[in-house]
Amino acid sequence: TFTVKAPVLSLALAPASAQIGESVQLTGGGFQPGETVRIHLDSSKNPALVSLTASSTGAISGTFAVPQTTGGPHRIHAIGRTSKLRTAQTLTVTPTLAPSATSGQAR
Repeated sequence: TFTVKAPVLSLALAPASAQIGESVQLTGGGFQPGETVRIHLDSSKNPALVSLTASSTGAISGTFAVPQTTGGPHRIHAIGRTSKLRTAQTLTVTPTLAPSATSGQAR
């Protein structure tokens, strides 16, 4: 007899907290060698942030820019196009604070 083990998927984000427009580095593994792995924000129904190709060992590595979205926790999904394997990590989007102009006299 033999046992088939499911691949161990991994995904890491650096940094795990970023502002809109900042670059996030991602690394992962456990995908089918040579397959396209699409990276999505919150849902695979959203457009891919980036498409990566898994190495001969099933590893992925790349960067994406945080898109316009609400502040707070979001899920970054990595989905193998051939294997349909998926994994996810949380990215916290921090608000960008910008000073607002005011004019006139205080009353």
